[in-house]
Amino acid sequence: MASSRTIPHLTRLSRRVNGRATQEALGMNLKQVYMLASLRDNGALPQTTLCDMMKLTQNTVVTWLNELEDLGFVSRLRDPEDRRKHNVALT
Repeated sequence: MASSRTIPHLTRLSRRVNGRATQEALGMNLKQVYMLASLRDNGALPQTTLCDMMKLTQNTVVTWLNELEDLGFVSRLRDPEDRRKHNVALT
């Protein structure tokens, strides 16, 4: 368990990391990082679930997934039960 003195240090560290985590440094925007973290934490997800989780439109999610797919971070596969849907997974 973290001591009460550790929490302020972790908070400052988090702020410094976030302050330096620019789109240029990461090669993607912070929402895309959050998208990757969601896939890491939850496993493969339907594309529509990502839209709902992130409170984003389908068009925005598709655009960002296209970029992440081009970078080799994610893959989209058709749902075998419903070919109209795509499941997104980390590569």
